Amino acid sequence: MITLPFQFSVLALAGLIAQGFLSTLLLGVIPQNKRANRFLALMMLTFSLWLVDFFLRIGGIYQQNPDYYFLPIFYSFAFGPLLYGYVKQLTTSNYRWRWSLTIHFVPVILQAGLYIFLQFQDYEFRRWFWFEVHRPYTQRLEFLLTLISLLVYGYFSLRLVQRYQLLIREHYSEISAINLQWLKLVLSGILLVSVFWGVDLYFREVLGIYLDHNFSSISMGFFILLLAIGSIRQNSLTHLDFIPLHKVAQNIAKEKVIDPHVLASIQDTIKTEKYYLQPDLSLKEFSKYIGIPSRTISEHLNQGLQLSFIDFVNQHRVEAVKEAIQSGALEHKTLLGIALDCGFNSKATFNRVFKKITGSTPGNFYKNLKK
Repeated sequence: MITLPFQFSVLALAGLIAQGFLSTLLLGVIPQNKRANRFLALMMLTFSLWLVDFFLRIGGIYQQNPDYYFLPIFYSFAFGPLLYGYVKQLTTSNYRWRWSLTIHFVPVILQAGLYIFLQFQDYEFRRWFWFEVHRPYTQRLEFLLTLISLLVYGYFSLRLVQRYQLLIREHYSEISAINLQWLKLVLSGILLVSVFWGVDLYFREVLGIYLDHNFSSISMGFFILLLAIGSIRQNSLTHLDFIPLHKVAQNIAKEKVIDPHVLASIQDTIKTEKYYLQPDLSLKEFSKYIGIPSRTISEHLNQGLQLSFIDFVNQHRVEAVKEAIQSGALEHKTLLGIALDCGFNSKATFNRVFKKITGSTPGNFYKNLKK
């Protein structure tokens, strides 16, 4: 009969594994961001299976029944590619997975093949393989390559999110629901824990010091679970439409001549027609209203005013709020009510943007105006 010790690490891993399998199911059925969530669901599944190995080890189950060794639950080479595939699908407009990209999954196919092969071998062969091959060689190599893969793919995933955040500022005037700041923080946490993994590896393989703790596996499981929770709560991004990242980079690198008449037309039209009052105004919609290509508008704002589209629109919204306050609108409306009328769609965004542009909070601005 198999028994388990009553320890925090055992209970924590059991909880993470259960939540991981549940998150896998939820990510497979939620309607928003389906393509991206398929990658994340697979990552949650493979990572949860990988945590099972830690659970069996620290729970003493391997010692109680050696037949559990080499269960086909090791797919760690998939963590990095699945993470990158999820972020790429989420942040890139109209992105489609190509079969040529399956080359990224060749290592995990070989990894899975090894453990499946071992399942069909007798106990004596598996015992020999553990002591003569896996423990001295392949186990170390597996952990090292998993760490390198996660660091590399995690870094490029973080770069994708950062570039995406710059991009949406050029195309949308309200980004609080689509800015993926939560994803940036979680990816940073995953990279940080990966560094701790590297420290553990250095102590173990170079210095010969074995640190008796499960911090790395539990903390990584925690961040992976946060990744799933954030994705489940994330609004759909499939409606977003913007210029591909490489084209934006080319436009930024290539300076173009600014037409002062075009710039004046952009400024005058948004002011006179008050398009900034639309909370979800996008560059594409503004382009249709004004009859000027989106790229031309973006170039003139960036080079002529040194402003992104969102900053350009928010400047007009803040000016509208200031004019309303100065005209006595606070006598029959709240600050939030005025902000909503002027194109802002939340109190947090209004307060942050107002202070960024004016250097003062809305409340202090009103107090100073009364003085």
